[in-house]
Amino acid sequence: MVFISVSLLYKWPNRMSIILPLTTPVYLMISMGYDEYYPFIAGLFLVFLVNVFEMDSAKQNVYWLGFLMAILSVFYIPFLAISMIVLAYYYFSYSSMRQKLLLTFLSVFILSIFLFWPSGQGNYITSLISKINTGNMLLLFSRYKDQSASNNIFFKPQNVTTWEHFSDLFYMFLWSGNMVIGVLLGTGVYYLTKIGMLKKFITSRHIPLLSALFIWQLFYFVFMLPRLGPRTDIDLFFSFYICLAFVTGHILDFIKAQTQLGHKIDDIVIPAVMANAVVTLFFLVIVGIPKII
Repeated sequence: MVFISVSLLYKWPNRMSIILPLTTPVYLMISMGYDEYYPFIAGLFLVFLVNVFEMDSAKQNVYWLGFLMAILSVFYIPFLAISMIVLAYYYFSYSSMRQKLLLTFLSVFILSIFLFWPSGQGNYITSLISKINTGNMLLLFSRYKDQSASNNIFFKPQNVTTWEHFSDLFYMFLWSGNMVIGVLLGTGVYYLTKIGMLKKFITSRHIPLLSALFIWQLFYFVFMLPRLGPRTDIDLFFSFYICLAFVTGHILDFIKAQTQLGHKIDDIVIPAVMANAVVTLFFLVIVGIPKII
């Protein structure tokens, strides 16, 4: 993750779409010798976002993009939905890329299973399905018992609209250190509206794809059931935190490109996100975030 972070900053210096995800407290927490498999995924996910949205489509390396989509899906099956969204976008928007991208994705995905799946390849799908916890399986947070949709990984719709659930979402949003990012996102959208540039931003390159990914990640954050509870499973939504920071940075980069506010934005945003990271990491890593029942 350190190598990926340094490489991204070296290749795209002074990009808010990279600086903000890299200073996301949960991203930094995962980078600090974290005892999970997320360190093998989070950095690659950011590389994936950067390659999709910061690269000119005409210069896009289709094979590298297909490789990233496949490897992310193999490493972490929830990313299969993200890969499908990106694959569909490129398939219908760039006819010259569709065949190479689809073949690369399928080839790397299938080859990875043959190389790394520990048992017979024929039982990959059935074994994968059996390992996914649905309903009340391994639901260790007692308050969420019977709140899961039957044979599903998500909350029941009626439980999503409760104040209790909104309180849990706010808890995770606050203690994951995303309040500052949320303020920056709102401020960026407001400023685009104020200077009459919101329409130009919305119609710019890849915004439909960026919007689709963000909506999916927001859906995942709101509806996904954290089986260990909001406190222990606060890292479960790392992809949403990274995506939120990336979208916010993308908006700020657009404002910097269209106005003369580059240095002012840097002088305000970078100290703010760094201070936010230090304070939040103090709780996440050292003293612990408040318990929730």
